[in-house]
Amino acid sequence: MVHNDTGCIVVLFKPDYRALAILVKRLNNCMSTILMIDNSPQEDSVSNQHFVESLSPSVKYISMRMNAGIAAAQNKGILECLKSGFKYVLFLDQDSFMTDVNLNKLYSEFQQITIKDHTAVCIGANPQTGEDINKKPVKVKELISSGSMIKLSAFEFLGMFRDDFFIDFVDYEWCWRARKAQKTIYISQSVSFSHQVGNPPRRMGRIVSAPFRNYYFFRNFWIILKENLIPEKEKRKLILYAIKHIVFEVGICPQRFKRFHYIYRGITDGARNRMGQMIL
Repeated sequence: MVHNDTGCIVVLFKPDYRALAILVKRLNNCMSTILMIDNSPQEDSVSNQHFVESLSPSVKYISMRMNAGIAAAQNKGILECLKSGFKYVLFLDQDSFMTDVNLNKLYSEFQQITIKDHTAVCIGANPQTGEDINKKPVKVKELISSGSMIKLSAFEFLGMFRDDFFIDFVDYEWCWRARKAQKTIYISQSVSFSHQVGNPPRRMGRIVSAPFRNYYFFRNFWIILKENLIPEKEKRKLILYAIKHIVFEVGICPQRFKRFHYIYRGITDGARNRMGQMIL
């Protein structure tokens, strides 16, 4: 089934063409419009555009001409969806893998939820567990954007994603804003998704990210604490998680001095309200 009231946004950054082709093949069966928003360097945009537009007439390519950050790229796609008059938007990563059956199921579950709960603004596929067709969606405090379907009208009264965050906490911050406005967020128990590309390095079962990501994590973490988006109890949990994250990054991961440098810069820039892309 093709959902003509739903646009799909996929943010690109130096994409794996094989994974992208598989994703578009799946989406073709249920999405009439697939927006590819490219954060890759400008020199890659011509080849990326040629490739993605050759995959399907449903694909619309937009280049940001630089890495503008995940939020800015997603916001660009959201505005395009609003102009097109869509009711919902589905967010996926460039290497996401979700069957068309699961995509249709996620859409159907969201339809059922919004009939019963008029405060519902979002549902997410579950990246953590296997599928269980007997379980119903449950309310959650936040979702990652990949695999989520959101009412486009929600962006009109809650605002867009914060592009000054660049990356990290972008999706969570929006969810917490929604929750503060008495809106509800759900996660599916019967729809799962995964990623196709590679096995990221791990230590103690946790993914090891690039050292620079610590800058955005700790800067945006600091901003969130100051803006009182979440209750005190959840703040304490977030602080505890951040402390554990420092121990993991500096004590267990490689390049610990570089990681500490980015953690320090993130905290100091957060304290000074310096937002946007990190200045090297």
